[in-house]
Amino acid sequence: HKMMLNAHTPKILLAITLIMLVFCAVFYVSWVGVIGSDDQVYIENARSRIYNPFMVGTNHWEVRLTLTMPMALAFATLGESEISAALPTLLYMVLTGLLVFAFLVERTTLRTSVLIAALIATSPLLAINATSLRIDGVETFFVTASLVIFLSAIRNDQSKLILVLSGICAGAAFITRPTAIALVVF
Repeated sequence: HKMMLNAHTPKILLAITLIMLVFCAVFYVSWVGVIGSDDQVYIENARSRIYNPFMVGTNHWEVRLTLTMPMALAFATLGESEISAALPTLLYMVLTGLLVFAFLVERTTLRTSVLIAALIATSPLLAINATSLRIDGVETFFVTASLVIFLSAIRNDQSKLILVLSGICAGAAFITRPTAIALVVF
């Protein structure tokens, strides 16, 4: 019943397409956009980072580089808009769903993998936070990436260097938001 992840498998490509459509539909339905609280501070910081990427932040919103740097890149390449401001958080959530899908498709059935990815996409907290420039989706991505890499490395007895990547993701989660310190348990 286990299906090996193979990018050339039509069923895998169809599943990924379905997952992407679910994410798009959820983002469309649950769109919040800029509401003028934390998100406005992130936007201002991203604007500043376009001209001074090495700026030293003076508050915790300005040091959340895992959100503000990609947002600055989106502004610099796509222009400043609500969509380009939200693009990093949207991508982080989509990548979280696809990462979990890729992890599960090698360990369970395709149907189960798609269902879990769809549940991630339709999680109200994650969907709303992804469309309203919140840090939750960014932290979720890095925590998930750290755990998936760690579990894959120990299960497949991979090189110790892959564990360093897990640690880098854990560190990125922690600098995104200190609540990720819970990863120390693992």
